[in-house]
Amino acid sequence: MIHPVTQKFLLAAALTGAAFLAFPAFSQQAPNPPSQNSRAPQQSTKQVTGTIAAIGNGGHSFTLEITDGANGKRTMDFVMGKDTQVQGKVHTGTPVTVEYQAMATGENVAVTITAQG
Repeated sequence: MIHPVTQKFLLAAALTGAAFLAFPAFSQQAPNPPSQNSRAPQQSTKQVTGTIAAIGNGGHSFTLEITDGANGKRTMDFVMGKDTQVQGKVHTGTPVTVEYQAMATGENVAVTITAQG
């Protein structure tokens, strides 16, 4: 037979353990809110249509030739980011639409490259 004081202690310990299992949020530390400095400004996405003029850097960059109305043709250089999505088969001479972000460093990072027709 268990002594009454020991029995009360075991019951209290069991109830305390059950409370921690039932309410695990109390045992976790609340996450720290992000500081103002850690928030990167959201880059705006732009879009341009043209023809792939060249592919470089082992497929990690490309040059797009764009017809610019009355100004004739011009080129834009792009780099591929780790999350760049390519839709369709793209090679030199392929007409494409490119959604990109112009970075503060001057690079144009392709977000999506979509082969046209």
